[in-house]
Amino acid sequence: MTAANTKWLRMDQPSDLRYAEFARQAEARGIHVDAIIQDWTSPHTPAGIAAEASAVVTALAPSGVHVYEVLNEQNNGLYTAAEYAAILRAVYPAVKAADPKATVLFGGLGVGRGLGSGYDAAAYLLDVYAAGGGGYFDAANFHPYSFPLLPSQQSLANPWSLLPVLRRLMGANGDAAKPIWITEFGCPTSPTGLYPGVCTDAQLGQQITNAYATARSATWKPGPLLVYDWQDDASCRDGCFGLYRADGTAKPAALAAFTGASES
Repeated sequence: MTAANTKWLRMDQPSDLRYAEFARQAEARGIHVDAIIQDWTSPHTPAGIAAEASAVVTALAPSGVHVYEVLNEQNNGLYTAAEYAAILRAVYPAVKAADPKATVLFGGLGVGRGLGSGYDAAAYLLDVYAAGGGGYFDAANFHPYSFPLLPSQQSLANPWSLLPVLRRLMGANGDAAKPIWITEFGCPTSPTGLYPGVCTDAQLGQQITNAYATARSATWKPGPLLVYDWQDDASCRDGCFGLYRADGTAKPAALAAFTGASES
């Protein structure tokens, strides 16, 4: 990761802290960690997730981890907007109490209904505001998978077109100063799995290059962009979005595009 000029690493951090040492090693090498607070072992209640968050932050903050993401794609059938707003209201003060310097990210919104499965990202964000969640995150977060379209291609079917909509919703709710992070984007390259045969290595590289260029020229106040994923798993169940194959060999076009974007 350091050889590829990686600046950010997003990884799950369940309350048993099984991945904590990896996060510490990343920060020690100058790679900032976005620690996703997951609810695998805690009670699935706001108080339970807040307790998990407090434990994770207490363990990781001394190592330099200061970004914490509250769940992942919660709009894809995991929690209603009202339930998620209650989680934010519990987790945000718990994280800030354990690390006043922390940045708390809204959990990455899946694309949602109309462009995928689940609860439409814009409608979900609006409903979280309506449920009182607006004061309990420091940055919004979206996963605009656009394949086979490039991020810059104008189309109602392109999730990147929702980013200005999210920005307007944030502005209308007093959050115009908050950035929108992109913590997942990419393109699957496996002939098997959930997305068989969508992209070649070259097309994945083109997605990465185009996404960074699109964000640099955007008016929707982009935060960091994080490519999904680093390395494929052996089953390629999710379509294998990685910069590396499961056997450890690189996808050369994709890795070169990522390294070039990281250097710019």
